[in-house]
Amino acid sequence: MVKIASRIGWNKFPVIKAKYHPNGPTGNKQRMIQMQFPTVIKVGSSYGGYGKMIAHSKQEYDDIISLLALSTEYFTEEPMIKHDYEFRVQVIGPYIRCFRRNSHNNWKNQCGNVYFTDHSWQSEYCTWVDEVRQIFGGLDMFGIDVLYNEQQQQNYILEINDYAMGFDADYEYEDKKWVVEVVLQRMNEALCNAEKRNYVGMY
Repeated sequence: MVKIASRIGWNKFPVIKAKYHPNGPTGNKQRMIQMQFPTVIKVGSSYGGYGKMIAHSKQEYDDIISLLALSTEYFTEEPMIKHDYEFRVQVIGPYIRCFRRNSHNNWKNQCGNVYFTDHSWQSEYCTWVDEVRQIFGGLDMFGIDVLYNEQQQQNYILEINDYAMGFDADYEYEDKKWVVEVVLQRMNEALCNAEKRNYVGMY
């Protein structure tokens, strides 16, 4: 994601900057501690809210690091972005859906009492989708998770999920049909010499 933002501009692909930390024998001792609080720490390839913690002070940060020192898993840290809601741009082949996912009782928007609402498509999302479609040799299914700050009128791209993304329960049946359609298309291309379909530019 950083490579995309560096190439086309952070204003066009506003990904949140994160610091990577190896967690080896000397990694913790050599870490720079100049940072802004609160900061979010993610352990390894965290998902579903697991392996994600927030530190509001240097003392809390040190307590978390003392636990991580017992493991060899890498971790990242990033600023805690003030936001009014989180939304996802979900892509399944040529089909795109946008929805908000937030929690009534947890700072992790996918944990606790989670609720979903529809979110309108904006033209700036076209660039995000087309760029992500082309990474790792081409992605047909993925979700772009974004935080939005209304006062700043600013989007912050939080992360990209591949096909392991979850669906909005209200649209799950339709989404699964789209997944089957895309998988069958790629199987026909690979096994039956069907014409290859390019989804870039399809919204």
